[in-house]
Amino acid sequence: MAIDLSTSGQLAPPLLPGDGVRSQWRLTGRLAQALATARDRSARTLERREELLCGVEDLLIRAGVDGMLHADLGRELRTSSGEVERMFGDLDSLFVVLVQRRLEFASLDIDRLHHAAGSGTVEGNVAQYLTRALNPLALHCATLAATRQAVRTALASPRASGVPVLAQLRSGLEQYLGREVELGRLDAELDLRNAAIDLIGAGYREYGRPIRQQPDELDMEEIVEALLTRR
Repeated sequence: MAIDLSTSGQLAPPLLPGDGVRSQWRLTGRLAQALATARDRSARTLERREELLCGVEDLLIRAGVDGMLHADLGRELRTSSGEVERMFGDLDSLFVVLVQRRLEFASLDIDRLHHAAGSGTVEGNVAQYLTRALNPLALHCATLAATRQAVRTALASPRASGVPVLAQLRSGLEQYLGREVELGRLDAELDLRNAAIDLIGAGYREYGRPIRQQPDELDMEEIVEALLTRR
């Protein structure tokens, strides 16, 4: 059996068979516990971040962009301003996160619209798309992107020039109209880009100046039909 001497010159306890394995097990167990704790902490942070974002979105819908700029976020969200800063940084960084979330939802709306190509009516599909896409929160986020240079710069994309949110909606609509042209359901001479711009613009003028309640799908379909009929 191996005998080891400590620095004091005294005999150290002998190493028993399996001691190294047990020590490794203990180390592995502590590491696993630390990782589990870190995962729990990360999950709680993400959950809290989501709660705060939902609160900020509610405030944006209720107070608008001007109200957001002058609001005491800590008081409105029933938390400390320090927690908001730790989660998101400065105000423009928070606005970037808000607009990014809208862009993600807009991508889902665009996917649904593209899958609808060839089914239903073109007017009905576009009306449903604009009704979902031009909701008050999306329009407020578009206003943020248009009026806050830091937000617009952070979200600039070479694939969709213009105001973020509205530019993405326009690009998705243009692609859909192009698919309907390919399917023979729209005139082959249709100017896709201008048609998409006019449709988004008409919906924005109706519900974005000023921003009011959720768009009505039947009203939106009348707007879409009137525009597409003239082309």
